[in-house]
Amino acid sequence: MKVAALFKFRTPEVRALHLTWIAFFITFYVWFNMAPLASSMLKSVDWMTQDHIRLFAITNVALTIPARIIVGMALDRFGPRRVFSILMVVMAIPALAFAFGNTMTQMLISRLVLSSIGASFVVGIHMTALWFKPKDIGFAEASTPAGATSARPPPP
Repeated sequence: MKVAALFKFRTPEVRALHLTWIAFFITFYVWFNMAPLASSMLKSVDWMTQDHIRLFAITNVALTIPARIIVGMALDRFGPRRVFSILMVVMAIPALAFAFGNTMTQMLISRLVLSSIGASFVVGIHMTALWFKPKDIGFAEASTPAGATSARPPPP
């Protein structure tokens, strides 16, 4: 596969590749949306301290591994399109809960649940692997953020 192939939007696999990286970008943005806002949060919320920000950052990745296992099993059963869509819709709830949270408990629980959105790596890799031939999977996965940041064994 050549770089020029990435711009052939009429082919189904390239269209799927671009939709996958866009969806992954959205999930990654939601996953780490707190980082650029941390200093603003410290200034605007009178009870929040730097220790709270550190705690939120830790909980932001706490359930990622268990979620990857669950999402991986769901991928085998329901397919990547459904799983990615469900993951994005369901994770909008804790993202909004964090945005509008007023207490430490609300924000902590929402960040903890939101850490499950890190499983989008698994969906992106799986979806890319399904759409491309074995000789093109490496290039396709390297072209997506999920593929560039996640290790995957070579196909059999």
